[in-house]
Amino acid sequence: MKKILLTVAAVFVNAALFAGTPAKDFLAGVYDFATKESSTWKIYDGNFSSIDATTEEYVFTGGFVVKLLTSSRYDFVCKVTNNENDFTLELSDVVSYACDKSGSKLGSAKVMKTSAKVVSQYAAQMKTEISSRIEALQKSGNIESEYTKIVSSPAFVKVASKSMSDLAMKKFVEENINGKTVNFEVKLASVDENVNPITGKTEALAYKARGTVEVYKDGTPGLLVLTEPYSIYIYSNNEKLLSAKIGSAYSVNGRARLSQIGVGMNKYWSYHVDEE
Repeated sequence: MKKILLTVAAVFVNAALFAGTPAKDFLAGVYDFATKESSTWKIYDGNFSSIDATTEEYVFTGGFVVKLLTSSRYDFVCKVTNNENDFTLELSDVVSYACDKSGSKLGSAKVMKTSAKVVSQYAAQMKTEISSRIEALQKSGNIESEYTKIVSSPAFVKVASKSMSDLAMKKFVEENINGKTVNFEVKLASVDENVNPITGKTEALAYKARGTVEVYKDGTPGLLVLTEPYSIYIYSNNEKLLSAKIGSAYSVNGRARLSQIGVGMNKYWSYHVDEE
């Protein structure tokens, strides 16, 4: 009996050693690394260019600064992929140049291609840092809330919808975004009564508003960059909308309700929030 128990224990130990990172944990850790500074790593201008939650493959760009006698910035393209037992990290297009303390290129500094050996060393360090970020998030117990905050952000939706198939995105939205509580700021573009076009009566959520999310290169750290405004449609009973000025900031707090509209190349995800 003892031998059997030892064998079973060994199976569980091996499973723990070689188990892959859960999808939500992986995305939260990668996103944290790309957009937020820690005591050991800071990514400048981190931004995702491809997000495929189905294959768990994410591509982001950015730069980091190395300080020796002088400061040098290394710009890169990074692709991370979660696999069954581990995750891979590939760095490409890595170049370096002299920079100031804020990471900005010095006027006439020469841009140099980075050797494969150095790229490999930095890739290993990045992988270690991402593993640390994942572990820290797991210990914090905030994975679920962080994950929802990430995937429900309008910028994430926009990038993901261009990276994933329509069917994969539809399933992802249904399982991870629709019905979730979201909270973010928009710039109000319009406010009106929410009247049913057929009955002419005011709906249960009496007001409808449209706002835009705008995040550019000089935006808040921790947010994906939007190159053009993303419209958000708000249905609410919040009396603050009555006195709100067009162009002012409004904090949206409600449940997300996304749907794909349009046809062919003109398809896009319409983002609605119901404030109860």
